[in-house]
Parts: sequence; structure tokens; C-alpha cells
Amino acid sequence: MNEKLLEGIIRREACSFLQYVREAFPWSTAAKEGEVAQVLHFAAQEQEAVARIARWLSRRHHPLPPTPPFPMEFTNCNFVSIDFLLPRLLESQRHGVALLEADLARLTDPAAQELVQQLLNVKREHLDALQAMTAAVPAGAGH
Repeated sequence: MNEKLLEGIIRREACSFLQYVREAFPWSTAAKEGEVAQVLHFAAQEQEAVARIARWLSRRHHPLPPTPPFPMEFTNCNFVSIDFLLPRLLESQRHGVALLEADLARLTDPAAQELVQQLLNVKREHLDALQAMTAAVPAGAGH
């Protein structure tokens, strides 16, 4: 059961909106380049936390799940402003945290729980940062 839950987490996180944005070339003004860099850093941190889970499964000789494609609706977010993306990233992150909390409650292996807790901690930190970044975006910006 733990392995199947971990597989689901790996698949879901591999095609999250944050990971998509990492490849979608968000644009910004010079004043907002730091926000783009921060979002890309968030994606890298979450990817590394997921990779730790994948390595844990691999060390137990459990095959890794195939990476699914990104959802088609994400393609509407290529080459758009960071101000346009921030509210969407915030909502996606909230949803991802809730799903991960539910997954964590279902895990029974302490080592698996620790790995998922690490990922959850990273996602919560990013959620807090995205809330602050989104609050600073003027209403209607990025459209």
C-alpha cells in the first residue's frame, strides 16, 4: 500500500502546475525577475524532494511509475507573465498540499512518512511564499 501511494505522489508531483511553469518560460519585467527565479527555485526544490521518494522506492527494488504528460489545460500558460501565473500557482499549491496531507495520513511506513513529510514541509513553505507574492500583485495584473 505504501508503494502505491508513493507512486501516486511521484506521478502527481511530476506533472504539477509548478513543474509545468518551470518549462513554460514565464516572463516578467526586470523588477519581477526575482519572482520568476524564486518560482523556478521552488520547482527545483520540490522536484528534489520527489526524487528522494523515487530513490527510496528504487532502493527497495520497486519499479518507478511512468511520468504522465502534463494536463492539456496547462498549455494555456506558456509565455505568460509571472503576475498571471501567481494566483494559479497559489491555488495549485493549496490543492497539492491538501492532497499530500491526505496521502501522509494513509501511509504506514515510518520512512515513507518521513519522506512525504519532507515534501509536505517544502510545499507548505512554498505555499506561504506564493501567498505573499500573490498579495503583492495588483488586481488585474498580468491579464
